[in-house]
Amino acid sequence: MSDQELLVKINELVEREVNPIPKNVILSGSFLSDPRNSEILGLFESSSYSKNDWEWHQVVRFALDKANSQQFMYDKLWSLLLKHRGHYNDYFELETEEGTFPIPNPLTDLNRFETIYQQFFQIYKNITSKIHFDFPKKEYYGPNFRGKINWQKTIQKSNTEYPLNFVSDIPYRKFVTPGNILLILCVLWMHREALRILQLKFSEPLDNTKTNILHSISEKTKNLLLHFPFQDVRKESTKYWNLPNDDKQILYLESLVKKRIEQGIVRNLNYSKLLDWIMQFRNLNLMMISENTPVKNLLKSQKSQDTVYEAWMFMEFFDYFYDQGLIPKLNLDSKPYNFEFDYRGQKITFWYEHQFNPPGPHAWAVQQRPDFTVMIENTIIGVFDAKNFSNTETSQARVKMLSYMSNFNTKFGVLFFPFVPEFWNEWGRKEQRKALLPIYAKENPDKTEAQLQSMSFPEVTKPWNDLSQKIQNHLTPDSVRLIPNPQDPDMEFYLMRMEPNDSELAIKMKNQTVQKLFEEIIKKIPITIKT
Repeated sequence: MSDQELLVKINELVEREVNPIPKNVILSGSFLSDPRNSEILGLFESSSYSKNDWEWHQVVRFALDKANSQQFMYDKLWSLLLKHRGHYNDYFELETEEGTFPIPNPLTDLNRFETIYQQFFQIYKNITSKIHFDFPKKEYYGPNFRGKINWQKTIQKSNTEYPLNFVSDIPYRKFVTPGNILLILCVLWMHREALRILQLKFSEPLDNTKTNILHSISEKTKNLLLHFPFQDVRKESTKYWNLPNDDKQILYLESLVKKRIEQGIVRNLNYSKLLDWIMQFRNLNLMMISENTPVKNLLKSQKSQDTVYEAWMFMEFFDYFYDQGLIPKLNLDSKPYNFEFDYRGQKITFWYEHQFNPPGPHAWAVQQRPDFTVMIENTIIGVFDAKNFSNTETSQARVKMLSYMSNFNTKFGVLFFPFVPEFWNEWGRKEQRKALLPIYAKENPDKTEAQLQSMSFPEVTKPWNDLSQKIQNHLTPDSVRLIPNPQDPDMEFYLMRMEPNDSELAIKMKNQTVQKLFEEIIKKIPITIKT
C-alpha cells in the first residue's frame, strides 16, 4: 500500500487548506532531506517507484498529474493511429519489467467503455422519449369514409352510378426507420462485446473493477433489448445482427440517417449524436481483446510510460508532416519504425529507434540508438532524444546528445522534455518577477529601476490561468530554447517541450515545437536538380 499512500500524501501537501506547500518546493531535491518530511522519505524509499529507479521529482509529477498525462498520450496514440492507419495491428511494442507487449492495449479502454455506455443511455432515453417515425400513407378501399377520399380512383373502380366503395389514403406511423434500427443495434453490440470479454479465459483474471464494468453493461443492455418499446423495429433489426459493426450494410444505414438529418426529415438531434457515438464505439476496437491480451496495467512502470511518450511524439510528428501535404508513408510493420517523404527531389526518412551498429559510418566505436533520427539517404541531418517526466534538463542528457551529434556528424540536435523549457507555473518567484519587470516598467515610465524592483507584483505565485489577459499576452509561452555554442555558431542544439496534456497552454506549446522541428528539418534539405 506504500505506493498509493505516498501519492495521496503528496497530493495532501499541495491541496491542504492550511499552509499548502507550493509544487516547486516539493519538486526540489532538498525536500526529502528536510527532517520534517521523514515520513514521506520513508514511504518513497519503500515504494516500487524507488525500487524501479524513479527520481523523486518524477514521482511528484506523477502524483500531481491532474490532467492524467499518461492516459492522455495513450488516448492520443490511439486516435492518431486510427486516423493514419485505420487499425491497430502491427503497432508499437511496449517494453516493461515483466515482458514485451503490443500497444495500444484495448483492455485499458474498459473504463472508457463504461463512459460511452452512459453517454449512449442518455441518447437512448432522448430518442425513445421523442422517437422519430415516418408518416407514410397506405391505400384503403371499402364502404367507409377514411381519411381523404381519392375521387378519381374511386370513380375508376366503381361499377355503379353511385360508388358503394371508396378509395382513400390513410397516413400511419412507421417506426421502422434507419435511425431506430441503428439505435437497437448499438444496444446489441455493447451487450455482445461485454458478454464475450467476460467469457474469455485470460492468463490472469480481470480485476474486480473491470469485471464489474462488464457485468453492469451486459445486464443493462440485456434489459434494453428485452424491453425495447417498438418491437417491429427490433424484429426488423435482426437481419443485421450477425454483421460486424462496420459492415457495408451498417455503413449504408448510417449514410441514410445522415442524409435524412441534412434534409430535415429527422429533426431530433439525438440521432446525430447517435452517429457520433457509433464512431466512438468503433474507436474502442474491443474486438481486439482476446485471451492473449495482457491484463495488467501496462502504464504503471516508468519504462512503459517512456515508450508511450516516445510513440506519442513520433505519431504527432508524422501527423504534422502529413497535415503539411507532404504525403509521408508510415511504416509500422517492422522495426525500426519510420515514415518517409519526398522533398526537393530527395527521399527523407524519419526514424524511431533506429539502431546504428559498429563498424559503420555512424557508429564507429559503440552501438547507438537515439530515439529519433532524420536522414537523407544515408546522411543523418538531425538526431533527437525524448526525456519523459524529467523535471529539468540535465548535464548527462546534454552530454549524451552532444555525443550523438559528434558521432553522427550533424549540427542539429534536440532534447524533448514534457516540462522544459519551463514556463510561468514552473518558475520561481525570482523568474516571475524578472518576466513581469518590463511590463511594469512600460506602465510606470517615471520610476527608476530601484523603485520598480521594490514594487509588489501581485501576479507572482498566481497560476497562469489566473493571470489577466493583458499579462498573458505579454508573457508569450515559448516551447523552444536554443543552447548556443560560442565555439561553433553553426551548431543548433535545442531544448523543446512536448507536454502530454490537453490543456490550452500545453497544446499551444506542443504546436510550437512540432512546427519548429518541421521548419528546421525542411531548411536542411538541399535542392537537387535531376538531369
